[in-house]
Amino acid sequence: MIGRANVYQLPVGGERDAEDRWRGDTVGRRAFGPDADQQQIEAMLASGGKFVVVGATEHDTDLLADALPLFEVSDTGDPVVLTGGGPPQGRAGHWLVVLSPA
Repeated sequence: MIGRANVYQLPVGGERDAEDRWRGDTVGRRAFGPDADQQQIEAMLASGGKFVVVGATEHDTDLLADALPLFEVSDTGDPVVLTGGGPPQGRAGHWLVVLSPA
């Protein structure tokens, strides 16, 4: 069954205010944290940003300082979309997929 818990949205970005960031009805949870939007991701990639996979508990805090956490992958390979702000709380044996700026 597909429900709100398994549907994610990412605003386009660049609109005047937060209310204008969503077009139509909001049906899913916000992906990648409260400040992430498509415009930010496109800008990071255009300027040479890279997707990086790091151990969830063995990562370099300098690497993650400006990175956008996207997913946590469990030891069984199941991905979880990160939706909160702040640093991810990774578990031993898990991996983080982040978008790191150039």
